[in-house]
Amino acid sequence: DSEGKTTSFLSTLRVSAPVSGNLPRQYQALLGGRETIPGYAYRAFGGDAYVLINAEASRNVWAPWLRLRAFGAFGMTDVLGDEPYPRLRPATDAVFGGGVGVSLFWDVLRFDIARGDRWRTIFAIQPNLRDIL
Repeated sequence: DSEGKTTSFLSTLRVSAPVSGNLPRQYQALLGGRETIPGYAYRAFGGDAYVLINAEASRNVWAPWLRLRAFGAFGMTDVLGDEPYPRLRPATDAVFGGGVGVSLFWDVLRFDIARGDRWRTIFAIQPNLRDIL
């Protein structure tokens, strides 16, 4: 029965690098955590240049109450400027994090299990709703 069993795919690519000179600290890219590379600590990697690819596939099981999700992310950071911020940990080798989860109630609540440097459980509210909560 395919009625109400929609499948969706979402992917994003983000790339940034300084054109010249050093970036101020507030413009340094910080990767890691549920919104960037799941399975790694929040802001585990940083630098003034980065590449981040996110992908997600999801399928309604019991619309609109239950949806299954699979997701993954690939990222790299590097310091291209002359004076790197000493607390940044560049990820010059690619890092990957991914996992599976369920979302409930029109994709409002999300429960995920992700693997990066270690297994992590993630509870989240749909990112588009955070401003009204």
